[in-house]
Amino acid sequence: MKIIGINAYPLNATWAKYFGGEENVPLSLLKPSSNFKYSRRLGQHTTLVEVVGENGINGYGECFGLPDAIYSSLFVEKYFEPMLRGLDTDDPIKIWKIMMHAANGIGNTAGPMMEAISGIDTAIWDLKGKEYHIPVYSLLGGRTNGLIGCYGTPIMLFSDIEQTKARTKELLDMGFTSIKLKIGRNAETDIKNIQAVREVAGKEINLLLDMNCGYEGRISEVMRLIRHLSDYDIYWIEEPFSPENIEAYRRVREMTDLTIAAGENNFTLNQFKRLIDAGVVDIVMPNIGRAGGITGMHQIAQYACTKNVLLSPHGVGSGVSIIAALNVMAAIENPSLYEYNQLLNPLRHGILKNPILFEGSHMKLPENEGLGIEINWECVNKYIDDSWRDTHHDCKK
Repeated sequence: MKIIGINAYPLNATWAKYFGGEENVPLSLLKPSSNFKYSRRLGQHTTLVEVVGENGINGYGECFGLPDAIYSSLFVEKYFEPMLRGLDTDDPIKIWKIMMHAANGIGNTAGPMMEAISGIDTAIWDLKGKEYHIPVYSLLGGRTNGLIGCYGTPIMLFSDIEQTKARTKELLDMGFTSIKLKIGRNAETDIKNIQAVREVAGKEINLLLDMNCGYEGRISEVMRLIRHLSDYDIYWIEEPFSPENIEAYRRVREMTDLTIAAGENNFTLNQFKRLIDAGVVDIVMPNIGRAGGITGMHQIAQYACTKNVLLSPHGVGSGVSIIAALNVMAAIENPSLYEYNQLLNPLRHGILKNPILFEGSHMKLPENEGLGIEINWECVNKYIDDSWRDTHHDCKK
């Protein structure tokens, strides 16, 4: 099926709009994790990509959107749409290679460029699945996993231990048997919050720790923290440093047998190969809206599998990326837990007409063709960037 057009819909669901003014936004949303130490998270941001095919069939994907959805939207419509218009979607990997060649050719294989590639690629797989009337996971070789395990997150970087305990209970009440705590301040404060979570959760719940690169440049302190973790039965530790800092990961690997996860900030297969080949991670965590879409995530999973490394996708985004990532996880041999993020996000469920199926700390895929999703255009209209609406689309669907 030929591509006759590609549209981008930058969605910025800002906290200020949601709460009626930034002065009303809780600090735990502005600074939910240690990667926002010097900046603020202003809301939930994502770009919905629509690949328009012949015969009125459209496919949908998503570009990861921080810090603003506008950036990837510009690459989708200004750079890639003219390049891809008229190409046949029967071979999504061929189109992916064309986009990657274009990105490599101008030295731009990170940031909004890769996010644009990711959204377009996912939309093309969705379109192909609809054309052949089969789910995307069938296009990837067929289902190897039925129900997919997941974990609830985040327990944010609260300043009050009682807030940490209350949030822990919220996630447990949702049915999660695995939960993730944000840390990365200092060893003493982090230990106090880990203790608080264990007090509420008990010993039967899997406790994951996400440092969000918070210990970058502080390797001695993270080592001091790790020495105390044996008392708390930690399921994994995640991203103490930038994933580029291979040597720091190697030093941590040498001192602990804790499971180490990383990679949500990586964009390309080669970046993941460096982490995997160094032998410093047990789990890689690509975001499907950032790391090359379905094609990119599937390649990462396949390579990781050859090295006995598991895949646990970064789960920040809208319902489009959630369902796309689950399609990949359903078709691979090495899935770990999916990150079912529960930070306030009106795009997570609002962007889809069909529900995200979650029960008993597991997620289930829709059985429909393509990704199995239907876009809720009322939600898209509500959160599309105002400046983009004025000059591009009014989403009259």
